[in-house]
Amino acid sequence: MIKITNWPYNLLQKYYDNFSSKEKTKNNSQFYADVLITHHEKEIISKQEALERDYNEFIKNNIQSYQILVKPSTMMTYHYDEIDIVRVPVMYYVTKINGDRSKFELNITAVLNKDNTEIHAIGKNITVDNLNSILRSFDKIATPEKSPNNIERLSHGQSPYSYCYGDKNECNDSCSKISVTASNDSDVIVLVKKDDTVFRNAFISKGRTYEFNVPNGTYQTFFYYGSDWNNEKYMKETSCGALYGGFKKDEHFGKDSPQLLNNNILTYELILQQNGNFSTKSSSINEAF
Repeated sequence: MIKITNWPYNLLQKYYDNFSSKEKTKNNSQFYADVLITHHEKEIISKQEALERDYNEFIKNNIQSYQILVKPSTMMTYHYDEIDIVRVPVMYYVTKINGDRSKFELNITAVLNKDNTEIHAIGKNITVDNLNSILRSFDKIATPEKSPNNIERLSHGQSPYSYCYGDKNECNDSCSKISVTASNDSDVIVLVKKDDTVFRNAFISKGRTYEFNVPNGTYQTFFYYGSDWNNEKYMKETSCGALYGGFKKDEHFGKDSPQLLNNNILTYELILQQNGNFSTKSSSINEAF
């Protein structure tokens, strides 16, 4: 059924009000679902990555502020069993850091929960053709298959994703090590990628150290922080299918640049140190897995 309604207006206008400055975009955490099916043409990303993208758009485009107005009089809402799909024109007034001001209008589509309190997808190029794909993704996330991840509680040194990436940590010839010490404040899952594929994975408890044994080569290390492990949590689609298992609270990702190892030890101490020589870069679920 299609009808004109203003139900989603409050959610979308409050969401867009936060674009008045890059600092306020962090307030959009309350409006994003934990997993976004589409965020302005980027698919299946976390709430954290969406917030970072919103913030970084200001810096990337030298934006000082947006004034964004939703036009409720022409809002169209498609009602489904679990969600509402909204089509609405949005007026943008953009002020750049140099004082230049411009105006433009976009037609956006948003996928909202039935209470119209969370955004599951939002973008300007969501079409009838890809709405079915979005709905299938939403159904999979809302009613996921039983998780193949049977690890209900993590222990130090355990591979949280052994069912997908294995739990191997042996190396017999021409080997190097990657040593990681977790901070005293946060557990961390470390993912070591080789050729853009997860090669090693391990959970490291607060304040403890774990060593990965790897053949010589180039590796990139990712750090997945958080608390309250849930092995039923859907993460993303990977080479082994749907990946399950993740933190429910305080979730964030970091990374280092790719490093060439040749019979040496690469050491990470995830501890706040004055004049330290290593600082993780922000990352995302899509990069880490």
